[in-house]
Amino acid sequence: MSLPARINFGKTALLGVGYMGGSLMLAAKRARCVGFVTGFDVDPAAGLPAMARGVVDAMAPTPALAVQEAQLVVLAAPVRSLGVLAEAIAPHLTPGALVIDLGSVKGGVIETVHKALPSNVGFVGCHPLAGREASGVAASDPDVYDGKPCLICTDAASPADVERAFHFW
Repeated sequence: MSLPARINFGKTALLGVGYMGGSLMLAAKRARCVGFVTGFDVDPAAGLPAMARGVVDAMAPTPALAVQEAQLVVLAAPVRSLGVLAEAIAPHLTPGALVIDLGSVKGGVIETVHKALPSNVGFVGCHPLAGREASGVAASDPDVYDGKPCLICTDAASPADVERAFHFW
């Protein structure tokens, strides 16, 4: 199966509404790669600025509610929390959904997240080589990924899921 150069995932979940995830959603919305975006963050105060900036269209009170019916799930939370986050969302994911992460560490993340997710959901570890010294959703910048490479890890990922992640980036 060959995908078009541009892909639209429709409903998307952003788990971790901060600088990197916020920047990615702004860029993805601008490129029309995603539709309605539901966010979740452990800090409820992140929701209002994320909605005001247009990073997300709504906030969910739990990760499980954020991922319902999402075709794309972006794990943008701290690396050490990704395994627990994957376990929390696993029973609520839509079959065929693609889960990606933005963490800078891959080996342990890929193993832990892949093991936690059901077999009917794809996972591709991603490491965008972008950013600046900034934090929080208020610093989100849709241009931060422009012209920057992203390492797409093929470990434990199907070729079709790798292709979907590639076309997204």
